[in-house]
Amino acid sequence: NISKVAQKNWLKYNRKSFPIINVDNFYIYGSYNNKNYSANKIPLKINASTAFGTGSHETTKCCLKALTFISRSRKLDRILDYGCGTGILGIASKKIFKRSKTTFVDIDKSAVKLTKENLKLNNILSDRVYLTNSYHSKKYKKIFFYDLIFANILFGSLKKLAPFFSLIIKPNSFLILSGLLNEQIPYIINQYNNFGFKEKKVFYINGWGSIIMKRNP
Repeated sequence: NISKVAQKNWLKYNRKSFPIINVDNFYIYGSYNNKNYSANKIPLKINASTAFGTGSHETTKCCLKALTFISRSRKLDRILDYGCGTGILGIASKKIFKRSKTTFVDIDKSAVKLTKENLKLNNILSDRVYLTNSYHSKKYKKIFFYDLIFANILFGSLKKLAPFFSLIIKPNSFLILSGLLNEQIPYIINQYNNFGFKEKKVFYINGWGSIIMKRNP
């Protein structure tokens, strides 16, 4: 069947329908939703848009759970949100590690623009946001080595990025890999073992998962 759909601002409609999401200690909401959150929750104001990462997908939730797990035992100074989308993971990190320096990288212009908007919404004004046409751009590769790298992207890209991540992460530091179906996780673990990473913990939600990998000394 074919029917005519009424013309409307679908992006605005999507933002208005954005649900409140609770993940561990995080409270995720959009700018159209001003409901109060409890004092013990960390607020993340993230506008829904064309970029990935509103907090509703299982892979993002797994990443936030992984971040909570790491934050219980480590303080982090340098963080990279690789394929940042809306910037939700880097913003969440910045809310926990307030003095950290966080870099946001994406190959999508709309994602970079939205990350900048969401940083302002969360009163984070000093972090680096880069657009690059290559995952191996020298523009951010030479900035510094990282204590934590997020990569919530795709299985194929994650497999290829193992040698690159091994070069830009500090020893004894963490890599959170996500965007993975449960059956893909063993293959990624095996690939990263070959480049000096060891599995620390895996989080699963509804057939999707995230892995915390630790860089060997």
